[in-house]
Amino acid sequence: MTRSDSDVEQSRSDGGGGSRLALVVGVATVIGTVVTVAGFILTKPWQEDASPIVNVTVEQPLNPSDSGSDLLSSLQNCPLDPPEPGLTHVQALLRIDGSDGCFEQDIAVSGPGKRLTMMIKYANGTDETQKAIVGANLSDHVKFVPGSTRIFNANYPNGTEAETDNVYTGGINIGNYEPGTNAYVTFDLDLGDSNQFAKCGNYTLKQVGGVWPEGENTIYNTAILTLKIPC
Repeated sequence: MTRSDSDVEQSRSDGGGGSRLALVVGVATVIGTVVTVAGFILTKPWQEDASPIVNVTVEQPLNPSDSGSDLLSSLQNCPLDPPEPGLTHVQALLRIDGSDGCFEQDIAVSGPGKRLTMMIKYANGTDETQKAIVGANLSDHVKFVPGSTRIFNANYPNGTEAETDNVYTGGINIGNYEPGTNAYVTFDLDLGDSNQFAKCGNYTLKQVGGVWPEGENTIYNTAILTLKIPC
Protein backbone atom coordinates (compact mmCIF):
# COMPACT_ATOMS: atom_id res chain seq x y z
CA MET A 1 0.00 0.00 0.00
CA THR A 2 1.14 3.53 -0.71
CA ARG A 3 0.48 5.70 2.33
CA SER A 4 0.51 9.41 2.96
CA ASP A 5 2.60 10.74 5.82
CA SER A 6 -0.57 11.27 7.83
CA ASP A 7 -1.51 7.57 7.87
CA VAL A 8 0.62 6.93 10.96
CA GLU A 9 1.84 9.79 13.12
CA GLN A 10 4.45 9.07 15.77
CA SER A 11 5.64 11.83 18.04
CA ARG A 12 9.02 10.31 18.86
CA SER A 13 9.90 7.51 16.48
CA ASP A 14 9.45 6.09 12.98
CA GLY A 15 8.29 2.47 13.00
CA GLY A 16 8.90 -0.51 10.76
CA GLY A 17 6.47 -1.99 8.30
CA GLY A 18 3.07 -2.88 9.74
CA SER A 19 0.01 -4.69 8.42
CA ARG A 20 -1.80 -2.62 5.83
CA LEU A 21 -4.86 -3.00 3.69
CA ALA A 22 -3.76 -2.75 0.07
CA LEU A 23 -5.28 0.61 -0.75
CA VAL A 24 -4.25 3.88 -2.35
CA VAL A 25 -5.77 6.94 -0.70
CA GLY A 26 -7.16 9.71 -2.91
CA VAL A 27 -9.21 12.82 -2.21
CA ALA A 28 -11.32 12.63 0.95
CA THR A 29 -14.54 14.46 1.78
CA VAL A 30 -15.52 14.53 5.44
CA ILE A 31 -19.21 14.08 6.30
CA GLY A 32 -19.57 14.12 10.09
CA THR A 33 -17.47 11.25 11.37
CA VAL A 34 -17.67 9.47 8.02
CA VAL A 35 -15.12 10.05 5.29
CA THR A 36 -15.92 9.18 1.68
CA VAL A 37 -12.73 8.53 -0.24
CA ALA A 38 -13.14 8.90 -3.99
CA GLY A 39 -9.61 7.76 -4.75
CA PHE A 40 -9.54 4.42 -2.94
CA ILE A 41 -8.34 1.63 -5.21
CA LEU A 42 -8.26 -1.98 -4.11
CA THR A 43 -5.01 -3.43 -5.40
CA LYS A 44 -6.07 -6.79 -3.93
CA PRO A 45 -9.76 -6.80 -4.86
CA TRP A 46 -12.12 -9.44 -3.54
CA GLN A 47 -13.60 -11.89 -6.01
CA GLU A 48 -17.03 -10.65 -7.10
CA ASP A 49 -18.36 -14.23 -7.13
CA ALA A 50 -16.85 -15.16 -3.76
CA SER A 51 -19.26 -16.34 -1.11
CA PRO A 52 -19.79 -13.95 1.80
CA ILE A 53 -18.35 -14.82 5.18
CA VAL A 54 -21.87 -14.52 6.62
CA ASN A 55 -24.04 -16.04 3.92
CA VAL A 56 -27.30 -14.27 4.76
CA THR A 57 -29.40 -11.27 3.86
CA VAL A 58 -30.00 -9.20 6.99
CA GLU A 59 -33.49 -7.70 6.98
CA GLN A 60 -33.71 -6.15 10.43
CA PRO A 61 -31.31 -4.10 12.58
CA LEU A 62 -29.24 -5.51 15.38
CA ASN A 63 -30.26 -3.97 18.70
CA PRO A 64 -27.44 -4.34 21.22
CA SER A 65 -29.87 -4.13 24.14
CA ASP A 66 -31.60 -7.30 22.91
CA SER A 67 -28.39 -9.29 22.68
CA GLY A 68 -26.97 -11.67 25.24
CA SER A 69 -23.43 -10.89 24.11
CA ASP A 70 -21.31 -9.22 26.78
CA LEU A 71 -19.58 -7.20 24.08
CA LEU A 72 -22.78 -5.84 22.57
CA SER A 73 -24.55 -5.48 25.91
CA SER A 74 -21.77 -3.10 26.92
CA LEU A 75 -22.92 -0.77 24.14
CA GLN A 76 -26.19 -0.08 25.95
CA ASN A 77 -24.43 2.49 28.12
CA CYS A 78 -22.01 3.56 25.39
CA PRO A 79 -24.14 4.82 22.48
CA LEU A 80 -22.36 5.10 19.15
CA ASP A 81 -22.91 7.73 16.49
CA PRO A 82 -26.19 7.04 14.63
CA PRO A 83 -26.05 6.73 10.84
CA GLU A 84 -27.06 9.74 8.80
CA PRO A 85 -30.14 9.12 6.63
CA GLY A 86 -29.24 8.31 3.04
CA LEU A 87 -25.60 7.46 3.83
CA THR A 88 -23.55 4.36 4.47
CA HIS A 89 -22.02 4.63 7.93
CA VAL A 90 -18.77 3.23 9.32
CA GLN A 91 -17.17 3.91 12.69
CA ALA A 92 -13.81 2.60 13.97
CA LEU A 93 -13.45 2.11 17.72
CA LEU A 94 -11.00 0.61 20.21
CA ARG A 95 -11.16 -0.87 23.70
CA ILE A 96 -8.64 -2.57 25.98
CA ASP A 97 -9.32 -6.30 25.66
CA GLY A 98 -11.19 -7.80 28.56
CA SER A 99 -12.38 -4.48 29.97
CA ASP A 100 -16.04 -3.62 30.46
CA GLY A 101 -15.52 -0.01 29.41
CA CYS A 102 -16.84 1.71 26.33
CA PHE A 103 -15.39 1.41 22.87
CA GLU A 104 -13.75 4.74 22.10
CA GLN A 105 -12.58 6.49 18.96
CA ASP A 106 -9.60 8.00 20.79
CA ILE A 107 -7.88 6.04 23.56
CA ALA A 108 -4.55 6.14 25.41
CA VAL A 109 -2.65 3.06 26.60
CA SER A 110 0.48 3.01 28.78
CA GLY A 111 3.26 0.62 27.89
CA PRO A 112 3.63 -2.10 25.24
CA GLY A 113 2.42 -5.67 25.55
CA LYS A 114 -1.29 -4.84 25.83
CA ARG A 115 -4.09 -6.35 23.77
CA LEU A 116 -6.90 -4.26 22.26
CA THR A 117 -10.20 -5.07 20.60
CA MET A 118 -11.03 -3.07 17.49
CA MET A 119 -14.63 -2.70 16.37
CA ILE A 120 -15.82 -1.59 12.94
CA LYS A 121 -19.45 -0.54 13.07
CA TYR A 122 -21.32 -0.63 9.74
CA ALA A 123 -24.85 0.60 9.07
CA ASN A 124 -26.78 0.82 5.81
CA GLY A 125 -28.52 4.18 5.92
CA THR A 126 -29.39 4.12 2.21
CA ASP A 127 -32.59 2.92 0.55
CA GLU A 128 -30.83 0.10 -1.33
CA THR A 129 -29.67 -3.38 -0.29
CA GLN A 130 -25.87 -3.44 0.05
CA LYS A 131 -23.27 -6.17 -0.25
CA ALA A 132 -20.85 -5.04 2.46
CA ILE A 133 -17.09 -5.60 2.35
CA VAL A 134 -15.45 -4.61 5.64
CA GLY A 135 -11.72 -4.23 6.22
CA ALA A 136 -9.04 -2.49 8.26
CA ASN A 137 -5.79 -0.64 7.65
CA LEU A 138 -3.56 -1.16 10.68
CA SER A 139 -0.67 1.04 11.73
CA ASP A 140 2.87 0.11 12.65
CA HIS A 141 3.43 -1.28 16.16
CA VAL A 142 0.16 -3.22 16.26
CA LYS A 143 -0.24 -6.87 15.29
CA PHE A 144 -3.46 -8.54 14.22
CA VAL A 145 -4.35 -11.57 16.36
CA PRO A 146 -5.10 -14.50 14.02
CA GLY A 147 -8.47 -16.16 14.42
CA SER A 148 -9.98 -13.29 16.41
CA THR A 149 -12.42 -11.83 13.84
CA ARG A 150 -16.11 -12.02 14.75
CA ILE A 151 -19.20 -10.67 13.00
CA PHE A 152 -22.33 -9.49 14.83
CA ASN A 153 -25.65 -8.78 13.09
CA ALA A 154 -29.35 -9.49 13.60
CA ASN A 155 -28.88 -13.08 12.41
CA TYR A 156 -25.92 -13.57 14.76
CA PRO A 157 -26.59 -11.28 17.75
CA ASN A 158 -24.03 -13.15 19.87
CA GLY A 159 -21.48 -13.13 17.08
CA THR A 160 -20.10 -15.71 14.68
CA GLU A 161 -16.50 -16.57 13.86
CA ALA A 162 -15.34 -15.16 10.54
CA GLU A 163 -12.92 -18.09 10.10
CA THR A 164 -10.63 -15.87 8.02
CA ASP A 165 -7.98 -13.28 8.79
CA ASN A 166 -8.60 -11.28 5.61
CA VAL A 167 -10.17 -8.35 7.44
CA TYR A 168 -6.79 -6.58 7.36
CA THR A 169 -5.49 -7.97 4.03
CA GLY A 170 -8.18 -6.96 1.53
CA GLY A 171 -11.46 -7.07 3.44
CA ILE A 172 -14.18 -9.66 4.06
CA ASN A 173 -17.65 -9.94 2.55
CA ILE A 174 -20.05 -9.94 5.51
CA GLY A 175 -23.23 -10.46 3.46
CA ASN A 176 -26.15 -8.41 2.17
CA TYR A 177 -27.85 -5.75 4.28
CA GLU A 178 -31.28 -4.23 3.73
CA PRO A 179 -31.85 -0.48 4.34
CA GLY A 180 -31.73 0.38 8.03
CA THR A 181 -29.73 -2.69 9.08
CA ASN A 182 -26.32 -2.83 10.72
CA ALA A 183 -23.39 -5.03 11.73
CA TYR A 184 -20.31 -5.00 13.94
CA VAL A 185 -16.99 -6.62 13.05
CA THR A 186 -14.49 -7.09 15.88
CA PHE A 187 -10.95 -8.43 16.10
CA ASP A 188 -8.00 -8.24 18.49
CA LEU A 189 -4.72 -6.36 18.21
CA ASP A 190 -1.49 -6.94 20.15
CA LEU A 191 0.81 -4.02 20.89
CA GLY A 192 4.53 -4.61 20.38
CA ASP A 193 6.99 -5.29 23.15
CA SER A 194 9.48 -2.69 24.30
CA ASN A 195 12.30 -3.67 21.92
CA GLN A 196 10.16 -2.55 18.96
CA PHE A 197 10.32 1.07 20.10
CA ALA A 198 13.51 2.99 19.41
CA LYS A 199 12.66 5.75 21.87
CA CYS A 200 10.40 6.38 24.82
CA GLY A 201 7.53 8.84 24.57
CA ASN A 202 4.08 8.96 23.02
CA TYR A 203 3.26 7.26 19.73
CA THR A 204 0.10 8.32 17.91
CA LEU A 205 -1.14 5.35 15.90
CA LYS A 206 -4.10 5.42 13.52
CA GLN A 207 -6.27 2.34 12.95
CA VAL A 208 -8.60 2.70 9.98
CA GLY A 209 -11.87 0.83 9.47
CA GLY A 210 -13.45 0.80 6.02
CA VAL A 211 -16.51 -0.47 4.20
CA TRP A 212 -16.89 -1.00 0.46
CA PRO A 213 -20.58 -1.27 -0.46
CA GLU A 214 -20.93 -2.66 -3.96
CA GLY A 215 -21.48 0.20 -6.40
CA GLU A 216 -20.48 2.93 -3.92
CA ASN A 217 -17.32 4.80 -3.03
CA THR A 218 -15.14 3.48 -0.23
CA ILE A 219 -16.01 4.91 3.17
CA TYR A 220 -13.65 4.81 6.13
CA ASN A 221 -13.23 6.09 9.67
CA THR A 222 -10.17 6.33 11.93
CA ALA A 223 -9.62 5.38 15.56
CA ILE A 224 -6.67 7.05 17.30
CA LEU A 225 -4.45 5.10 19.70
CA THR A 226 -1.94 7.02 21.82
CA LEU A 227 0.65 4.53 23.02
CA LYS A 228 2.77 5.79 25.93
CA ILE A 229 6.21 4.16 26.18
CA PRO A 230 7.75 4.99 29.58
CA CYS A 231 11.28 6.36 29.79
